[in-house]
Amino acid sequence: NDNPGDFELFYGELNDFLAAIEFARALPWVDPERVYIAGHHTGGTIALLAAGTGIECHAIFSFSGAPTMATVMSDVEGYGNTTYNPRSYNDNKMRSSVRYTKFINTPTFYIEGGKDSFYWNDAKLMQNLADRFDIPFHSFNIPVANTFNILAPFTGLIAKKIAADQPITLTQRELET
Repeated sequence: NDNPGDFELFYGELNDFLAAIEFARALPWVDPERVYIAGHHTGGTIALLAAGTGIECHAIFSFSGAPTMATVMSDVEGYGNTTYNPRSYNDNKMRSSVRYTKFINTPTFYIEGGKDSFYWNDAKLMQNLADRFDIPFHSFNIPVANTFNILAPFTGLIAKKIAADQPITLTQRELET
């Protein structure tokens, strides 16, 4: 948040992120057909919002991202650096990826630890919408994990799947073992 420009909490930053992806995709050593997006917590929220733009990439992974800002702002404080009125329905709505579920066209995987399931109900709502419209969104709640200890084992598993250069699939069973 010390970069030049205005901090907008998941609004202008999404545009910056999408521009960075397109910049990276154009680099001569990057295979533009094998671009993946992954993020944890704040980065996971940006990954979900990017998925809702219809960005084309190989797969998107969100580890404990927030599908709805209304949940984040429910304590009227949010992350403590909220740049808008936390009670603003419109400001929360435009920063909520659940609103953009129908625009997801890239396989998108949401993974959250069950020990602290901050956003699991919102992820289930997003999953229900995805199921209803046949959207490639898949949510997983891992009962024995929390927001932080899900990263190491699952990024390793995902890295192996990426290296195999096949369509990415994940199952609850393989994530729990």
